[in-house]
Amino acid sequence: MSEKRQQIIIRCLSIFSMIGISVLCLFTWPTSDDFSFYLDLNKRSVFEQTLFMYKHWDGRSLNIHFYIQNFLLKYCETKTSTLIWSFFFLANAYLLLCIIEKEFKIKVTDRIVAWGFLSVILWFGFYSHISQTVYWTTGGVYTASATIMLLWLNWVLKISGSKGKIKTKISTITLLFLLSVSAGNISANLFPALILILIIKFYKLWITEKQSRLISITIFSGLMVGGAVLFASTGNYNRASLGSITLNFFTLTYFHQVAFFIVYYLYKSLLLILLSIFAGYYFIVYSQKQFPLPNKKFWNVMLKDKWLLMALSTLLIFFLIPDFVSARTSIYFMFFVLLFVFSVVHVSHNNNKLKIINKYLISKLLIVFFSIHLIVLFYHYYAAIKIGQELSQREKWCLNIKNKGNDITVPPIKQYIPFA
Repeated sequence: MSEKRQQIIIRCLSIFSMIGISVLCLFTWPTSDDFSFYLDLNKRSVFEQTLFMYKHWDGRSLNIHFYIQNFLLKYCETKTSTLIWSFFFLANAYLLLCIIEKEFKIKVTDRIVAWGFLSVILWFGFYSHISQTVYWTTGGVYTASATIMLLWLNWVLKISGSKGKIKTKISTITLLFLLSVSAGNISANLFPALILILIIKFYKLWITEKQSRLISITIFSGLMVGGAVLFASTGNYNRASLGSITLNFFTLTYFHQVAFFIVYYLYKSLLLILLSIFAGYYFIVYSQKQFPLPNKKFWNVMLKDKWLLMALSTLLIFFLIPDFVSARTSIYFMFFVLLFVFSVVHVSHNNNKLKIINKYLISKLLIVFFSIHLIVLFYHYYAAIKIGQELSQREKWCLNIKNKGNDITVPPIKQYIPFA
């Protein structure tokens, strides 16, 4: 097979994979918290519900992505809502591509393939929680929050790499401040990571580039305002009071819980880490510009890389509230882990440690990779149709029993989806 034909096949497969990710949303249905929010939104407006959640449940609620969530819950069907979340998911893959190009100063040869490739990497890598963060109306807010984070990171990386050439227009400063407020209000576990990357990227610019100081102050002020709104919510304390682990740092139960969430995050990220190695080599092979040789030793990157530090910083808050660790909360950790593994592959390749993969082999692996993804998607279509049929039958059965005035014992769903 000629190289040109291979590239056409790879591009088509990447497009089919991205479409397939969104098509799966057409087989979703309401579940769990959706019903509770439906009842709440029947008696409250979108704004009232958002404000109620902020006051009584969660400081994160006073943010644009929660407005979107409540709007979708109130006015849209489940399939439409999850379809919109899938667009956010695909946008995240594209924004991640932009971050990779900015951070490592490269330009991919085919952005469509690279976008599709990262979409599938994230789909498999996030498999442990994707049913909760994309294909669920309530949980899709996590994916939308990641979009805000990645937009903010893209802007920070662009400004920090401009060497003071960014024009400080009032409109630019205003938008940057508002985006920083929104980013700072995303989540308590993400907040330290955003402060960390800001310090790393702007410390030298603050000293050497006076023009960048206004922008630095704007971003930092925005994050602080967003963080203040996040942590000032009375809802945070209401929710934290539900935790079963008291803040006694010297109890065995506490140490077990902390050890559990650290191992849990690593376990949930294992597939993503393996796929990130593949992603690293893809970008090395399919870039127009050769990766510059970093002036760091391999182990220095392993120990001091900012993406690793950012990933670890997302764990800090859970030392105080270990009960609230879940697959969903690992989403920010996973993004930073992916970038960290990519940077390790970058250094290893340029230091002649791991130059073992060529373009021909990567092309073959891409065809196999996309094909496997499409096969897995088709299996999920089949399983979702079967589950939908079971749900429909169960609903009819429940209504029939209810009309007779008997107690209801809901039969379980029989269809099995591996790892979901």
